[in-house]
Amino acid sequence: VHNYNGLLCKMKDADDLADKMKQIAGLDNEALQQFGRNGRLKMETEYDESFVIKKYLHALKQLKKAS
Repeated sequence: VHNYNGLLCKMKDADDLADKMKQIAGLDNEALQQFGRNGRLKMETEYDESFVIKKYLHALKQLKKAS
């Protein structure tokens, strides 16, 4: 998520990628650590194994109902 757990750059745009890399390199340690904390929180809440399994099972049930 842009400015939450990192910076996004435009696809196939080397200049934008270089710009974002310069921005990251210029951030202070607290900002970098906050990006890291935010990224970890996102992974723990949105990609936790039990959460993913529940979503997968729900999708399978929906497919079964539709057939």
